[in-house]
Amino acid sequence: MWLIDAKTTRLVHVNDVADKPRYAILSHTWGEGEVSFRDMSARSSRISRKPQRRPAWSKIENSCRLALSYKCDYVWIDTCCIDNSSSSELQQAINSMFRWYERAEICFVHLADVSVDKDHNRLKSAFRDSRWFKRGGLSRNYWPLRLWCSTTGRGV
Repeated sequence: MWLIDAKTTRLVHVNDVADKPRYAILSHTWGEGEVSFRDMSARSSRISRKPQRRPAWSKIENSCRLALSYKCDYVWIDTCCIDNSSSSELQQAINSMFRWYERAEICFVHLADVSVDKDHNRLKSAFRDSRWFKRGGLSRNYWPLRLWCSTTGRGV
């Protein structure tokens, strides 16, 4: 399992999640310009600490900051913690997903299509109509006991 070190925002490999410190998971819908495992690996091998600037990097950095505030040392994000170029790793990730969500300390939910700038009634409607609630793989069985939600402009 690959995790993002919340202090350094770099990938680290762990053999068994049961032996590792607390981690958070980010649940989100994929958008354009997501940071991939390959992007994270290239960044981890470079000396430079500054990532390329694109919105998805902010999502990772903000998730790490939020994880640290919940005393979690690591973050797992599907877009950049699964090596999709390896069919065996992809299959292992699919088979382990429930366990990874179950063992997470908290699940952060990022609603990219909901803005806090809306008035109360429009915000309720936007929240209810968010793509996150409509996506195919969503399962309440994945949710850990603690859930934290953010929208565009606040949190993650």
